[in-house]
Amino acid sequence: MNENIGIVKLFAGDFAPKGWMFCQGQILPISQYTAVFSLLGTT
Repeated sequence: MNENIGIVKLFAGDFAPKGWMFCQGQILPISQYTAVFSLLGTT
């Protein structure tokens, strides 16, 4: 799937598809997710 970076979508499953992550409020390393950090910053 070719989606926009940082998109939030409804997904009815108990696994995260390849390249996706669950929105659970977890802390992600900036060094691994530079594109997402450049969009969201420290908000």
